[in-house]
This record gives sequence, C-alpha cells and structure tokens, in this order.
Amino acid sequence: MKNIEYFPIYTRVGRKGSVKNFIISIFNRQTRGWDDNDTFYCCNTYKNKRCTIIQCNGKRRSFEDLYRIVKTYYPSISIKRFHVILKHLHDNANLNFFYCTDIKNVVFLFYDSEGILSKDNRDKKVNGFYSMNEILEIWENL
Repeated sequence: MKNIEYFPIYTRVGRKGSVKNFIISIFNRQTRGWDDNDTFYCCNTYKNKRCTIIQCNGKRRSFEDLYRIVKTYYPSISIKRFHVILKHLHDNANLNFFYCTDIKNVVFLFYDSEGILSKDNRDKKVNGFYSMNEILEIWENL
C-alpha cells in the first residue's frame, strides 16, 4: 500500500475510544441531502492544536485528509488498518465515497440510506491518492 505524506490535522472532537468511533464522531455535521435523506459531513478541521487556524470547513473528506486526521489522534495506525476500518464502516455504517469533480479527488461522507457509491469517474484520481476502483480493489483483498 502507498505511503501518505503525514502532517497533523486537528479537530475539536478529540479521541473517542476506538478509531472507528472517532471517525463516526468527526462526521457530525448533519445536512439535508438532495433527496431528503441526511448527509453527515466531517467537522471543521484545523492546522494547529489549539484549533484556531482553520484547515477546512466541515465537508466531505478525502482519503488522505481523513487518514491524516486519524493519524493525528492515533499515531500508530497503519494505512492497512485504516483501510480495514473504512471498509467496515462502508459495509456496516453507511460510510460512502465518490469522486468529487470540484476538487478532483475521492471523498468520504456518511449518508443515511443505501448509499451513493457512484459508478461515474471510478478510475479518476487527478488530485487524489487513490481512485474509487483502487480503494475497492484494496478492500476486496483485505
């Protein structure tokens, strides 16, 4: 698996026991989706530990940023273990991902229904670390 350049990304959420629970807790910005289902976006993230310098307003998050956020609070997590947890959340807790044409990257969010795993742009990774197909292939081999 590929290595990701790490730099800390902070939240005001803090550690929540397990990595799985932490990931669920940072996706806490609930909005009404285009089809009246609920969508849960990631909380605001920050460049500094005191959470005074915004890194990103709460939105969907790329694989890379999500990994960096988790690694900030769980420094020993490996990319493989991170994939295992994301796959579990995708299979059991409505974590979804798709290729975002705005930022040209695969992004993650929680969605309260069957899911929105798009069939479009599955091979694209213009600014991203993985394409959707690469993520699905890794998950098949875990």
